[in-house]
Amino acid sequence: MSGGKILMSDLNPLFEKLPDHRGQLILRPSGNLLTVNSISHNRNGQNILFGDGSVNFVKVRRVGIGDDDIFTLWNTPVYKGCEVPSCEADVFLAP
Repeated sequence: MSGGKILMSDLNPLFEKLPDHRGQLILRPSGNLLTVNSISHNRNGQNILFGDGSVNFVKVRRVGIGDDDIFTLWNTPVYKGCEVPSCEADVFLAP
């Protein structure tokens, strides 16, 4: 991949169908949610916008520095809606 920093992509599959809640969001992704691609291209992959303005269609979720999953955070089993990456290498594109 060229273009450096990842800025944006198609819809994050973790947030396609949020639980019906009246209060705080609590999402515990598991199973299929941790492996599927964006629904935007029938699960075949996603477009990714890079910092240099280039866009690539990729068929995997693991991209960039350290082969990072762009749709999850490192060491975060539960999402409440206020999470942020732990470091610059941890890409998290949501929702």
